[in-house]
Amino acid sequence: MPGRHVTDHQMRLFMKYRQTHSVEVAAAKASISRATAFRIEKEQRLPSQNKPPRGRRRPDPLEHIFDAEVVPLLKAAPGIRASGKHDQVVNYHHVIHSLRKKPMALLNLVYRDKLFPRPEYRRAFDTLIEQLPDRQACKVTVELLALAHDRGCERELAEELARTLDARKLPDLMALRAIFGPDPDQLPTVHVQLASLNSYEALMGSAYAGEAA
Repeated sequence: MPGRHVTDHQMRLFMKYRQTHSVEVAAAKASISRATAFRIEKEQRLPSQNKPPRGRRRPDPLEHIFDAEVVPLLKAAPGIRASGKHDQVVNYHHVIHSLRKKPMALLNLVYRDKLFPRPEYRRAFDTLIEQLPDRQACKVTVELLALAHDRGCERELAEELARTLDARKLPDLMALRAIFGPDPDQLPTVHVQLASLNSYEALMGSAYAGEAA
């Protein structure tokens, strides 16, 4: 049946019934799916003769993100479920700080495509990955997401990325930071006048005098 592992017994039954029946009938009698039956016909090897699945050979690049960001999120909302168009449980706002520490984690992120808030960000990543080394492409993409996060310019940045990519150019982080960063000429000038330490000494002296009285 679909979703279950085929046993040696089922395979032997299929091969036995296949001698006198069609693939569909033999599969039904052996309680396996039609697709599995056709696969068995191509490779007649018992399941017990197959090699065991290979285990993980490299450290999980998402472990620090999952433990630090996703697990607390799921614990805070135990009823949350992924379904339909609302299956983006974790967005870039949740993991951007961890990605900044390890940008290369983006390369093998299982939910990477759903991490991008708009298609322009995914398009930028695909273009960068084609034209730059993986490490540099991941670094630039993470910085683009960080820029959108820090400056609250997700839509505006996406529009600028679209214009850049349409012109067959790569995103320029310095130029984008200048566009979406605060204008130095418009920043208020703040003057802080520090109080004299003599004022504090006078206050402390008054307090002691009051206690003594």
